[in-house]
Amino acid sequence: MSARTVVAMMAVLAAMASPQATIAQSFAPLIDGKPLPLLGLVAFVDTNWSDKMSTTIGYSRLDIDTTDAQGGQAFEVGQYALANVMFYPVKNVMFGPELQWGKRENQNGFTSDDVRIQFTVKYNFATTFGGK
Repeated sequence: MSARTVVAMMAVLAAMASPQATIAQSFAPLIDGKPLPLLGLVAFVDTNWSDKMSTTIGYSRLDIDTTDAQGGQAFEVGQYALANVMFYPVKNVMFGPELQWGKRENQNGFTSDDVRIQFTVKYNFATTFGGK
């Protein structure tokens, strides 16, 4: 068993013995790192065209300023977009198609795109528990 493992086990035991200390605080001396700067963006618009139809369009993005120490496979940029049209033909029923797109970019330049189409059907049983 390495000295580092012993110190880590002692840190866990100390955290369990002291309710005020958390495991993260106990491991703090073992972690030599800094938070990575990042930017997150989210924008979604929901529009109710009528009582029978609605649309959602949205986009989100996460950019992380990675470091060379992380290695080339580190996640760096993620993007996600969607658009749907939902229909409400009768009370408690909703259905409709949705187009989704996602993209991942790693530090080493690797990228991967994904496009999906999903169809949703929802029935609301309209049961309330513990209320009026």
